[in-house]
Amino acid sequence: HPEWNLIVAEIDPGNAAAAEVRRMVPHEISHLILHQATANPFNTPPNWLDEGLAVYNQETPDPQFRGVLDRAITEGRLIPVRALNSSFPSDPDQAILSYAQSGSIVAFIADDLGEEKLAALVAVFRDEVSYAEAVDRSLGMTIDELDSAWKASLDYQGDAPPETSTPAKSGGSELSRNQWLGVVACTGLFALAGLALGIVGVVNYRRLRHA
Repeated sequence: HPEWNLIVAEIDPGNAAAAEVRRMVPHEISHLILHQATANPFNTPPNWLDEGLAVYNQETPDPQFRGVLDRAITEGRLIPVRALNSSFPSDPDQAILSYAQSGSIVAFIADDLGEEKLAALVAVFRDEVSYAEAVDRSLGMTIDELDSAWKASLDYQGDAPPETSTPAKSGGSELSRNQWLGVVACTGLFALAGLALGIVGVVNYRRLRHA
């Protein structure tokens, strides 16, 4: 709870407890420190920076993040940086990928662009700035340029083409065009016949009434 400067965590006792403490506590403290360092009534840091710093500061990394990120790189399905500005996807797999990517983006800024650039990016959010302006002022590039530079550092070969659904092949049970025309024609004839019988019935009824 950054607004209360409070961390609430549940860690099960056991052999993995120490590793979980080294993972969770630095992660949550990072959220508190970033909130305190950037608190202003105008804007908050983007989600990729907030969660990315938290992942980057963990003493024990999440074991699944590396594999998830590597698969996304191989399959050509990395999420654009600008898509990680706000809330992460609700889909569990995409959410995990979002955390993994955020940690990777922050690591790229710190390791490739320099920790002073990362510090400048955090500091600029004390001002009334948009996400685009913050990245431009602190890193000297646009968000899309950051996206391209980060992906290039991963040797990313580009996004995979979108999946297209294959039309279902015609099966033996499906009606051909001529068969459909026959069905429509028969339906029309039955409708006309029913209409004619209805008219004849009405005429006969009127004749009987006036007889």
